[in-house]
Amino acid sequence: MKMALLITFLVRTYGKDAFDILDNTLIVKIPLNPLASTTNVGQDVGQDVGQDLQDVILKCISSNNKITKKEIADIVGVSEKTIEREMKKMTNVKFKGHGFSGHWEILP
Repeated sequence: MKMALLITFLVRTYGKDAFDILDNTLIVKIPLNPLASTTNVGQDVGQDVGQDLQDVILKCISSNNKITKKEIADIVGVSEKTIEREMKKMTNVKFKGHGFSGHWEILP
């Protein structure tokens, strides 16, 4: 599950051209600065990166509404604190219930 989500994220972010499939080998070419070709001078790059992270968070929640912040952090490869910080900015995500019996809801 985690690998499929990661591959989906990589394909959407970098395109199919970022992958080379050889005999028993998968090569992934990830640019050091993926936003360089799409970002205009003066644009707030941090905002774009935050929006990308929020999109991944939404995808994680839509695939499993009981996913934890820790699990999202592990999938994305960032700290749980980073996920918490981004989720505080997101007005379209709300946790209903308490603890293990609760779940995430994506609001319209």
